[in-house]
This record gives sequence, structure tokens and C-alpha cells, in this order.
Amino acid sequence: MAISQTKKILLIEDDKPTVKIVKLMLEQEGYEVSVAGDGEKAIEALKNPADLILLDLLIPKIDGFQVLKIIRQEKKLKLPVVVFSNLSRQRDIEQAAELGANDYLVKSEFSAGKLKQKINNFFNAK
Repeated sequence: MAISQTKKILLIEDDKPTVKIVKLMLEQEGYEVSVAGDGEKAIEALKNPADLILLDLLIPKIDGFQVLKIIRQEKKLKLPVVVFSNLSRQRDIEQAAELGANDYLVKSEFSAGKLKQKINNFFNAK
């Protein structure tokens, strides 16, 4: 079944190979994907809200933790934020949750199927 209205995903990621792989994979699933390569561009991109944000924490200019804080406090956006990061320490995962992340995926444990399933779950839960 095709997605009735194309869901928009904002991918906040600075690693070009990761962007290429994830963007292609999500577009093949039928999602519209926009990319912000640093924290400043991510904040700017929030003017055109997506349906879900996929957020790396280790990004230039404004780190992902600050971006998450801005999304939740300043912008008061309720949309799902899935952290997609190399940071795997429990402290980082807990901090992201405290700041309002809905889910957390560690890149080293990433598989295409796992990422697709997590994102599809957010849209099917509505």
C-alpha cells in the first residue's frame, strides 16, 4: 500500500556517505527526505516542519543535543525525533531522552531494516 500523503523526513547529518545511503533508502520507501548538514541548517530547516526528524548528535556548528533542545523548547515541535548517532554511552542516550528524543539508534548497530522499521512504526502508530 502506498503512503497516501508523502511523509517528510528531515535528516540532520553531516557525514556525506551516511546521508547518501539513508536518503536513498528512505526515498525508496516512499518518503520525501530533506537534509541539513549542520545544526544551523537544521534550525533553519525547522521553518518547513517535517513529519519526523532523524538527528545525528555529532554535527558541526550547533550539536545535536542543542538542536534537540531547540526543537522541544523554542520551537515546541511535537513531531517524532529519532536520534541516529555514533554515541552509544548510556549517559548520551539518557540525555537525548531527557531532551525529548522519541527513540535512539546507534549507527554501529544500524541496519537498513531496523531503521526502516523504526520510522515506519512512527507513521503507522498515528
